[in-house]
Amino acid sequence: MPPRQEEPSELPYVSNANGGSDTTTPSIPSTDSGDTLVDTTPTYDDTPAFGAPDDITITISSILSSDPSRSVDALKKIQKILVTKPEDGPTSVEYRELAEHTEGLIETITLQMAHVFERPEELVSDENFRLAKHLIQTLNTFCDHIFLAESLTVDILTPLLEELTLRLLETDESHVAKVKDLSRFINMIILRLFATGRKMSIFRCVSLVSLMSRF
Repeated sequence: MPPRQEEPSELPYVSNANGGSDTTTPSIPSTDSGDTLVDTTPTYDDTPAFGAPDDITITISSILSSDPSRSVDALKKIQKILVTKPEDGPTSVEYRELAEHTEGLIETITLQMAHVFERPEELVSDENFRLAKHLIQTLNTFCDHIFLAESLTVDILTPLLEELTLRLLETDESHVAKVKDLSRFINMIILRLFATGRKMSIFRCVSLVSLMSRF
């Protein structure tokens, strides 16, 4: 059984606010342990490529697994689709299937982030921290695709931005260096969502979050 291709140690490219490729934007750097944000440990996977309409929904639902390793494997499959350049997306069956389930993907990632980050004392464990990194990496790669980001509704964006903002504050105040380091990446994702999301939806989300924070 051949090994699956290792994950890239750096993001292949980062889109700028105008949707173009910006090779000068720094990719996610190394953590304190010397590893990149996403681990590059080779894994083995017999799962076939998406072939049936239900395959993508099964992968997305697996992100919510209580087993961090299974959740990471599902996120890796999503990342593999998202490294497709936006202009090549329409030619990819997997990309088109994912585009039809964008809101389900983001809603699932938001829920899993809440689960992973809600217990700071457990976040520092290797398996949970690895899962947190993959959640962040998937969101970052998602932001490369303006077409997908602009499809998100206010109902999906609002809880995502609330979750990201909460975790940004919590990680920034952490006394654990590797956890505190995550705050920079979460902040980057928030800024990228502002740049790539539909402007009116983002404006409404920010307004709603601002209003709710007063109560």
